[in-house]
Amino acid sequence: MKFSWVAIIVAIGFIVRLLFLFFGAEIYHGKPDFYISGDTHWWVRHFTNLVEFGIYSGNLENELGYFGRTPGYSFFIGFFYLITGKNVDLALQLIPYAQLITDTISIWFVYKITEYTFKDKLTSIVASTLYAFYPFIIVWNVVAHAESFSVFLLFFAIYLFVKAKTNWNFFFVGVMLSLAVLTRIQLILAIPVFGLVILCQTYNTTKKLFNPKVLLFVLAVVIVYGSWPIRNYVNHDRVLFSQHLGDEGPWAPDYMKYMEYIWSVKVDHNPQMTQIISNADVVEFPNASYVHAPDSVLLNRVVSMARTCGVGFSYFARSSHYRKDVVQMGEDCNDEMVEIFDELIMHQKMYNPLNYYLWVPFGNLKKAIFKSKLYSPSSKMVDILSRLLFTYRTALILLGIFGLLFLFMKHRELFYSRAILIGILYVVTWYLFNAFVYRNMEIRFLLHADILLLLPGSFLLAKLISRTGLVKLKE
Repeated sequence: MKFSWVAIIVAIGFIVRLLFLFFGAEIYHGKPDFYISGDTHWWVRHFTNLVEFGIYSGNLENELGYFGRTPGYSFFIGFFYLITGKNVDLALQLIPYAQLITDTISIWFVYKITEYTFKDKLTSIVASTLYAFYPFIIVWNVVAHAESFSVFLLFFAIYLFVKAKTNWNFFFVGVMLSLAVLTRIQLILAIPVFGLVILCQTYNTTKKLFNPKVLLFVLAVVIVYGSWPIRNYVNHDRVLFSQHLGDEGPWAPDYMKYMEYIWSVKVDHNPQMTQIISNADVVEFPNASYVHAPDSVLLNRVVSMARTCGVGFSYFARSSHYRKDVVQMGEDCNDEMVEIFDELIMHQKMYNPLNYYLWVPFGNLKKAIFKSKLYSPSSKMVDILSRLLFTYRTALILLGIFGLLFLFMKHRELFYSRAILIGILYVVTWYLFNAFVYRNMEIRFLLHADILLLLPGSFLLAKLISRTGLVKLKE
C-alpha cells in the first residue's frame, strides 16, 4: 500500500476539527449554542422569508431588508433548513458538521494547489499541515457564519484555476468564485483579481485580449454573481452590487455613522463604544477628535443622544445588559445624530487631513498584521490563548510576505504562477482597500487574505527545512 502524505494530513486535520467541535468550541466561544453568532439569524431570516412568503428579505417591513445579505450563505443554511423539515435550530446545529467536512476538503485543496504550483512535495506537506492546524479557520468552522464556507469556495475556485486547461474550465472557475463572493461579499475584489490574472496569462500565450477563456469566465460571473445586482435592479429598482444591512436594529444609521466617524479618527471603535453604552462618566475620544475645538460641543451632544434616543446604540446597550429596552424607530433621533457625525467627519477631512488620509489607514495596516488580542474574551484563559494565537497569526503573515520576496528574487517563474499571482494581488488590494476605504479591520474579514499568504510562506519554510538536511522525501 502506497504511503499518502495528503491522506494522513487530511485525516489529522479532520480529527483536530472534530475535537475542537466536541471539546473546545463551547469554551472558546463562551456559550453552549456556540454555533449561533450575532449575524446568524440574518441569513436564516432571509431564507425563511423566501420560503414562507416568496420574498428574499431579512425584514418584510423594511424595504432595505431586501438587501441585508447576499444569498450565498443564506441558501447554504437554507439547504439544512429544508432537509430538517424547516427546523431552524436543528439546521443550525448541523452547520458545524457540514463546515467541518468542507474545511477538511479545503486541506486537500491546499495540498493540491501547492502541488500543481510548486511541484515540490515538501511544500505541499508544509502548506496543508499549516492549514490543517490554522486556528482562525478552526474556530470559525463551528459557527453558522460565512467565513468557513466562503474559504472552501475560494479554494475550490483556485484549485480549478491552477488546473484549468480547456476554455470551459474557466467558466467553472467563474461559477465557483461567484458563489464564494455571494457567500462572503468582502471577497468581491477577488473577481477583478482573477479576471486580470486570466486576461494577462491568456494574452501572453494567445496575443488576443478577448479570448474564449476570458469571455467564459466573465460569462459565468455575469450569470452567477450578476444575478444579485440584476435582481436588485429589476425587482427593487436599486443599483446595488454588495449588500445593505437594513438601517434597523443594531445596524441602525446612528451606530453605522458612529463607526464611520470613529474610524476617521482612530483604528478601533472601542473603548469609546463601551463607554457610551455603559453611561461612563467620561468618553475618552482621542486628541484627533478635538483638532477643531468646536467639535467638543458636538461630541458631547451626540454622546448624550446616543444614550437616550439612538436606536443602534440602544440595541448594543441592551445586549450588554446596560439597559432593558430599546429605542423604537419613530421615537429616535437617528437623523440628527447622522448629521452631527457627518459634520464631524467633514471636519476631520478639513482640519486633520494627515490623520484621516494617512495615519489612521497606516494604523489599520499595522492592526491587520500585528493585532494581538480579542476585544472581549469570554474568560482569562481565552484571553491568554487568543494572544498566543494572534502572535502565531502575525508570524505566519510575516512568513508569507518574506516568502513572496523570496519567490520574486530567487524563483521568478513561480512568483508569476497562477496561485501566487492571485494571492499577492488579492492580499494587496484587500489590505489596502480595507485600511484606506472600508476601514473595518475585523480579523475575520482578513481571513481569506491571511490564508492565501500560507502558500508562499510554506514554500520558504520548506526550503529552510530542506537546507537542514533533516527531511528527505521521495517524489
